[in-house]
Amino acid sequence: MSSDAGPMWGQLILLLVLILVNAYFAAAEIAIVSVNKNRVRSLAQEGNKKACLLYTSP
Repeated sequence: MSSDAGPMWGQLILLLVLILVNAYFAAAEIAIVSVNKNRVRSLAQEGNKKACLLYTSP
């Protein structure tokens, strides 16, 4: 292996980490966009604390 292989591996690992971070935020965005307001209201009325917080916040 040449001495230049080290930085290349570092760049590949950094690229993989950034792709995983991007995937996380993309999934979070889709989850937020696809929230059904009626389902959140129903869960809030059943006593779900997280749904209650989401339903009452603007």
